Amino acid sequence: MPNQPRKHDYVEAHSSGILRVSKRTDPHNLASAIMRTALDKGRIQVRAAGSEALNIAMKAAIIADGKATERGKTFFFKPSFDVVEGDRGSGEVTIIVLSLSLLPIEKVALLYEHTEPSDKTSAT
Repeated sequence: MPNQPRKHDYVEAHSSGILRVSKRTDPHNLASAIMRTALDKGRIQVRAAGSEALNIAMKAAIIADGKATERGKTFFFKPSFDVVEGDRGSGEVTIIVLSLSLLPIEKVALLYEHTEPSDKTSAT
């Protein structure tokens, strides 16, 4: 399919630890690339410009986190902005960067725990 990234794009990205996402990126392929890179390097950056690319990046991160959970790991991520030069000299473009770190679940489990309100508490 002409609109999908070439497979070697992910191989090149794997060595750098940075994956670029477009609105034509397949989220399942991206999730696999995220897992391969994270297992090798421990962390990865997923960079997206535009709402469609960001949606795909988030879907891929969720899929990858499901795969990581099967291995007793999870992704901790920190979103941020970056400004880069646009394609073909179109000026500066603000992109969203998802910095993902693969960690053992037990290291971050307490961050995700929450307590349910007790039925025994009374409002006064």
